Amino acid sequence: MIWIYVRLCQSQKPYINKIGWILTGFLLSLGVWNHVIFLPSAVSLVICYAIFMWPGFRRFLINGIFCLLGFLIGLVPRFISALVFGNVLFQKRPAIPPASLKTSLLNLLYTLSGDGLYARFSGKSIIPFAWGILGIVIVILVTFCFLKDGKKEKKLFWGIWVFLVFNFIGIWRITPFGSMGSRLWLIPVWIFPVLLVVWMTDLHAWKWRIIGGIMIFINLMLLVVNYYIPNSRSNGVISPSVYVGGKYDNTWDYYDHRQVVEKLAQTDAESVFISNINVFTFYYLMPKEQRHRIKLLWSLEQGGMGSTPEKQQLYSRFSYKGPIPKSALFVFYDNDKDYLDHFSKQWYFPLTTPDNDTSLTGFKVFRLK
Repeated sequence: MIWIYVRLCQSQKPYINKIGWILTGFLLSLGVWNHVIFLPSAVSLVICYAIFMWPGFRRFLINGIFCLLGFLIGLVPRFISALVFGNVLFQKRPAIPPASLKTSLLNLLYTLSGDGLYARFSGKSIIPFAWGILGIVIVILVTFCFLKDGKKEKKLFWGIWVFLVFNFIGIWRITPFGSMGSRLWLIPVWIFPVLLVVWMTDLHAWKWRIIGGIMIFINLMLLVVNYYIPNSRSNGVISPSVYVGGKYDNTWDYYDHRQVVEKLAQTDAESVFISNINVFTFYYLMPKEQRHRIKLLWSLEQGGMGSTPEKQQLYSRFSYKGPIPKSALFVFYDNDKDYLDHFSKQWYFPLTTPDNDTSLTGFKVFRLK
């Protein structure tokens, strides 16, 4: 998109200029169509363009019309999906309220520092750095005005900051509390290094090398201490609740399941029922000829996972209806107390017994008696 803007949108040839704005709108539309979380970024780009690169009202209107045309072209698949297949054109606002401002800021800091990711891989950061990132941001803001006197650099620097602020506000306001997570802040994470580059461009070579070397060293040290060393000693941490900045999340998606799946593959059970919605991990690690054995233990509604037409279709391959097979295994994370309690209340629970031969650290496996 940057290449399109520089090479096409800035062209003095009218037809190339128009093509550039149509392509810009098309790419913005594709981003929003792929995931609504890109919408704040698209809006932020428009706001920054209007503030820092104002071309005059007439030119802004013309560019906006061609950009809007490209945006509508990019939405054609969504219109077809709604008109032909009856899917929802625009999702309704979630009933769950958005996370608080404090929660969102903390989650962003834990994402930038890596602490949120390290917590889900290793349980926690041996050396936390969330507040270190905040300190770096403050230093950049305070020192920039003294380091830079070029008009272009200042415009670019403050343009990036305005983009980040509006992007953050948009993501914060449209994200329900339960969906808040590191994946939402990928665009700010990508933009932050650009901000550092703009900040350091005018430093003398030796200062640039020292500051850049320190930053690289800090990141490598955090990666080794918080990720490589803990995970070299184990398959990860299984926990239903680790602090990831402003909220708690589970670590199930980040645990190395290969060992337990290898054990399950060696059994002769007709079906392997997975209690958790993380059933996909077991499915794709299982040898292809045995994947048909992997089933979801209960329906999405019964397991308290929520149900939508999309989820029903996605999990339909794992659904099981009918009598309990003659031989079956039931797999749980051993600290997943809610699902274990739910399992103990099922009518078939008295027919099961713990399978100590298959159970591993972090898992509880039951079999039929």
